[in-house]
Amino acid sequence: MPGVTFIILVGSQGTYQRCFLSSPLFQTKEERSNFQIIPQSGFRTAAEALNDGIDRAENDLVVCVHQDVILPLTWMTRFLEGWREVESSGVPLGVVGCWGITSKGEKAGHVYHRDRQLFPRKPGDNGNRGPMSLPMRVQTLDELLISFRKSSGLRFDRALPSFFGYAVDICLEAEARGLQNFAIDCPCVHQTVDQRGIRKELFQSEMFLLEKWNELLPIQVPTGTLESKFALWRTRLKLQVQNLIGYKPRRMWWEALRQVDPDEVLYHGSVGTE
Repeated sequence: MPGVTFIILVGSQGTYQRCFLSSPLFQTKEERSNFQIIPQSGFRTAAEALNDGIDRAENDLVVCVHQDVILPLTWMTRFLEGWREVESSGVPLGVVGCWGITSKGEKAGHVYHRDRQLFPRKPGDNGNRGPMSLPMRVQTLDELLISFRKSSGLRFDRALPSFFGYAVDICLEAEARGLQNFAIDCPCVHQTVDQRGIRKELFQSEMFLLEKWNELLPIQVPTGTLESKFALWRTRLKLQVQNLIGYKPRRMWWEALRQVDPDEVLYHGSVGTE
């Protein structure tokens, strides 16, 4: 098994220990001997932290992952199988991840939002118009987990102002170099906390992306579509109004997803997908 370097942005030691470091993937010393784990904290931006990790990476295959992600027992096997399938096809490979958005705005990938399964395959799944199979080429990937080869020369833009938007930016950097990005079938469990309200740092990063990639607009991203500064300000104003009046959605987006047993996912590779 080839060596892999994990770079993790750590803002909470408790979450990092409880989630990523407790992953079933790392339960045996034999498995852990194939990995280099680089936790990063105390940096001004995600780009600075991740680039520093890449510089220190001992392996060519680099995985940048959130601290609240849990990797199943069989994750590495599925990850490498998906990676090799794409690489063996001869395409110039850029960034690979668990899930992303195609240039047509279709969701592609396989991931677990706590105990809910996001796995669009049939027409109508998660709002998609048509069927979806993996691996699938995407325009951008969600930053909960992305991977690329150190030897590709890809690096994160140090001008990116916060800890948001770095996956979108590096996917677009890869495309600008003639590389292709893919979502593969390597699901993990994301123990994220639902974010409500306005995130100033996300807004700043999206404004940066709009300016940097203006010639590519509209850009499909996991949170929607980046269209224009006007559209972004309109969305921000809408959120401010909702915050002021105390609006809360009757149903969260993930409640429509299939509920699963996380232990089945973590220790048995996956659950039934029908």
